Amino acid sequence: GHRVLDAGCGSGRDAETLLDLVGIDGQVTGTDPNPTAIANALGRTEAKRDRLKFKVADSYDLPFHASSFDTARMDRVLQTLHEPAAAVAQLAWVVRAGGRIVLMEPDWESLTVGGADPRVTRIVVSHIADTSQPSGKVGRDLAMLLSDAGCHAIEVELHSLVMRNLGAMDHLASLGAALADLVAAGRLANDAAEAWWQRLEDHDAEKCFWGGMTVTIAVATVSG
Repeated sequence: GHRVLDAGCGSGRDAETLLDLVGIDGQVTGTDPNPTAIANALGRTEAKRDRLKFKVADSYDLPFHASSFDTARMDRVLQTLHEPAAAVAQLAWVVRAGGRIVLMEPDWESLTVGGADPRVTRIVVSHIADTSQPSGKVGRDLAMLLSDAGCHAIEVELHSLVMRNLGAMDHLASLGAALADLVAAGRLANDAAEAWWQRLEDHDAEKCFWGGMTVTIAVATVSG
């Protein structure tokens, strides 16, 4: 059966979905460094324990032998790591030659907010890209990381995440918090910040707000 690793699985919801895709002879293993998340996953999936496994594990040091899996995936995990290349190298180690690695990551510097002062927008986006995650721009580097890990047949897709609601956009990107940080640091005048935010609120009230960002999906084959 097909053996799949979901590295950085959180509470294991996606791993459960993957189990339905690998068939009755397949097996899915989820790993996460958070013991609470793994405990929740184990408690929720006890009836599936024969084919669905969960382990507490660091993405830099996966507790598996070489070639233990046919496929491995990471979804929005690399952005949270200081050394994403090391984590991708681990995936290439535990996946067999000819197996596949699937990565999905955002590029926070691709963040777009329409209709407001573009100068302020550039300052806000740059701040978010530099501070939101340890590797917030890793989405643009997935092909390179897979190549450096010894993979080939690399395919890349770009997908646009579009938000038509200011509240949802603020929840995603913490725009308001970024403004406050920039004003406090003296990098943005308070008047400019307030005017920028007011413009977004006006667009939201008029149902013409939009914002978004680019998400990258990369798939590669592990070389022998």
